[in-house]
Amino acid sequence: MHYTANCLFGLVLALLGTACIGAEDEGTEPELIDDAAVESVESSEQALVTCSGNGCDGQDPGSTGCGADGLTAQKLDIFGFNNVKLGTVALRYSPTCKTFWSHVVPIYSNNTTGADVSRTDGAFASSGLSTGNSKSPMLFAPCYSGKFVRGGGQIDPPGSSYGSATTAFYCVP
Repeated sequence: MHYTANCLFGLVLALLGTACIGAEDEGTEPELIDDAAVESVESSEQALVTCSGNGCDGQDPGSTGCGADGLTAQKLDIFGFNNVKLGTVALRYSPTCKTFWSHVVPIYSNNTTGADVSRTDGAFASSGLSTGNSKSPMLFAPCYSGKFVRGGGQIDPPGSSYGSATTAFYCVP
C-alpha cells in the first residue's frame, strides 16, 4: 500500500534523524541563533511525560515532556527573496508520546516566525507568530487510521521578504 510505504519511510527517517540541511549563510546584522543552544534546550526539557497519542493533540512538546526524546523526521531550509536562507523548519517526532510537532529556527533572533502541523483529517495546530524560535503544538498521526501529519514554518525578517517551507507527510506505525 502506498501510504504504508510512505509511513515506514517517514519512520525510518525519524529514527535515523535524517535531515535535509544546506550550508548556512553568514550575516553581519542581528545576533545569530546558536543551533547547539537550541539542541541543548530541547534535550533539557522535562523528562516526565504527561500525555501520549491523541491525548497530546494541541499540547506543547516541552511542557508535556514529549520534547525530551524528540527526533527529526525531516528538516528543510526556509528561503526568502533572491534565494536567501532565512532559517529552518523541522518536523519533530516523539517515540514516547507518538506525536509530531514543527520547530522553526531563524538565522537571526529578531525574525518573526511561526510553526504549524496539519493532519490529513483537517486537524491543525499552530504556534502563532513570535520573535525567534517557534514550536507548534503536537498532533498524533497513527498510520493504521490513515492519518498523516506534515510540518510547516514561516520566517518574516524585518524589512525583507517572507519565506516558508512545508515538510512531507509522516505517520506513526
